[in-house]
Amino acid sequence: MPVSFAGGMSDGKRRASRCSATRAISRGAGRTLLQLIDGPALRPGDVLAAGGTPTALVHDAHAVGLQVHPYTFRPENTFLAKDFWQGDQPNTFNAAGMVAELTVYLATGIDAFFTDDPAPGREAVGGR
Repeated sequence: MPVSFAGGMSDGKRRASRCSATRAISRGAGRTLLQLIDGPALRPGDVLAAGGTPTALVHDAHAVGLQVHPYTFRPENTFLAKDFWQGDQPNTFNAAGMVAELTVYLATGIDAFFTDDPAPGREAVGGR
């Protein structure tokens, strides 16, 4: 069963993001999923803590038979964590930043991801 959350978003958008599948997943996994997360919906911070350190979420989700699929990774600065920005303009197209951010997420053991731009996504996967 996949666990999805909104990833690849600016800090403000991350705080506002909510997982549309959380209720269905919660019903299917009982209280187990709700014990894995801090709040009513998954957030990128549930997978990566400050500084890009992986949390236990992916491991814990896998331990109860859940998959983790973050979405939607995009190559514009505004959708990347500040650590991965190129320059200071929010609308700058930054494929290298998306590849770098996605590489960090892939290292946590996520099972899949969604992106609006498959070329940098493929590059991140191909580099593994």
